Amino acid sequence: MEFKDFTAGNDDDGRRFDKIIRKFLPELSLSELYKLMRKGLIKLNKKKAAPEVKIQSGDVISVAGFLLEKTQTANKSMQTTNRPQTAPDKTDSHPHVQSLSAKNESNLEKSIIFQNEHLLILNKTYDINVHGKNSLAQIVEDYYKQNSNKTSLAFTPGPLHRLDRKTTGIIVFSWSIKGAQWFSENIKTHAIKKTYVAILQGTLTEPQNWSDEILKDGTTKNGFTTVKVISATKKNANARTDENASNPNAKSALTKVTPLKTGFYKGIPVTYAQIQIETGRQHQIRAQSSAHGFPLLGDTAYGGKTLHYKNRDFFLHACKLEFPSENPLNLPAFVECPHPAEFESFLAECRF
Repeated sequence: MEFKDFTAGNDDDGRRFDKIIRKFLPELSLSELYKLMRKGLIKLNKKKAAPEVKIQSGDVISVAGFLLEKTQTANKSMQTTNRPQTAPDKTDSHPHVQSLSAKNESNLEKSIIFQNEHLLILNKTYDINVHGKNSLAQIVEDYYKQNSNKTSLAFTPGPLHRLDRKTTGIIVFSWSIKGAQWFSENIKTHAIKKTYVAILQGTLTEPQNWSDEILKDGTTKNGFTTVKVISATKKNANARTDENASNPNAKSALTKVTPLKTGFYKGIPVTYAQIQIETGRQHQIRAQSSAHGFPLLGDTAYGGKTLHYKNRDFFLHACKLEFPSENPLNLPAFVECPHPAEFESFLAECRF
């Protein structure tokens, strides 16, 4: 019987045997994979191996040729069956998505803030999803396949923290297993500091520290699911808050807000603020700002007045990321990302 061999790379170290095999045969259930392993149709270093065995760099995985042929045939059939017969999804027509999903490498390369063998740090544009269909994650994965000389069998780069579709600025992708593990651990321990700038509705005159809890309660508004802030230390009529005891499903949200300038935009009081977060909850800045009486101007899902300035609903920009001074990834002390042009022009139109 003919087998095809695959050699594990550095980024496969420590992964379970069955997890890597699923990359080759994704249509099979785990029970089917285990059965094939027992029969010797999938081998590790020319021998049968248990599913939970941890792979090491240099290990050779052998898969019966007919299994791979069957997978390729199934994939071709699925692509034909799923070929769209109707007009493309509206998301496809967005200029950022259209240019990037066309695999225009120069577009992605122009957005690179920092890159080494472990991390890829990008300047994310407005109105593009980090995950899902026509997302930045897909674009980065294609870029990785075309430009990386790594030989991993299972590793694919992925985003290492949150950034909403309409938030701009710094987003970090893994470029190695070591990079992913180190970054995730240091985000969890708050050793990595994230700083944003935003346009808040209202006049904030003093720095504030917001300590709340955020709950995903499934409420949908303006076409997407919002979150709920509970135990807000300062209540506001527009805020979706709850004075009841802490919900066991809620997660803590810690945010520090510093006003940089206050003024008016078309008669609306606004604050240009710096925001630092210690936790990375979904919609954290947007929800907490609203709960404390200062929603993002234009963020109608969280009580802000409509803005629509040059096709921007609101302004929230991830401008700085600080790393521990001593780190094993050879990262700089910090990376910064300038304001988008539309943000700069909006600031110029405000009366501060």
